[in-house]
Amino acid sequence: MKKHAILLAALIGAASAQAQVYGTVAVGGSHLNIDCTGTTSCKSDNTGVKVVGGYAFGNGFSVELGY
Repeated sequence: MKKHAILLAALIGAASAQAQVYGTVAVGGSHLNIDCTGTTSCKSDNTGVKVVGGYAFGNGFSVELGY
């Protein structure tokens, strides 16, 4: 039983040594050139945000999550 636990711990350690965690955050402004005459409310500019994080396992395989 101890041999299995040691082998499993070694495999997990080897897999995590290859793994990388990464992330990016992007923030930007936008402006839309529109005619707002005749409307009660009109907003032509705003700010956008993008957040992406991932986990790279190695050999080109990774998992990403973005919002």
